[in-house]
Amino acid sequence: MYKIRALLILGFALPSVLLILVDHLEAEWSLGAFLDGALTSLWFTAFFAIGIWWLIRRNVVFQKNHARRALLFGLSAAAVTWVSLWGFWQVNPNAEHFEFIFALNSGWFLVMGLITAWWWNRTLRIPWSPKG
Repeated sequence: MYKIRALLILGFALPSVLLILVDHLEAEWSLGAFLDGALTSLWFTAFFAIGIWWLIRRNVVFQKNHARRALLFGLSAAAVTWVSLWGFWQVNPNAEHFEFIFALNSGWFLVMGLITAWWWNRTLRIPWSPKG
């Protein structure tokens, strides 16, 4: 159970940390920009992790074949999260005028963590799975 949560979060965190670090270092290559990117990526990943933790608390069967699947599931969740967030900010013409951009982004990461955990639990209930 703990391994599944950790692998889902790790799969999500890898591309998220890279994207945020690149975004922060693109403007200025400095230690401050690196630390800002690292802290920001940990902040957003923490909200995703809270969503995962909240829904996956028990009744998750862990088998060796689930490890790779959980990591890929986390990577897929990261792709969906980032593409949808990017799309929202591209479509919204007044994005720079929002006062609560950080809170809105954090909330979106929490929602995506909840959706990912819910979807993971659904995929375990297919007839050929261990949960049957």
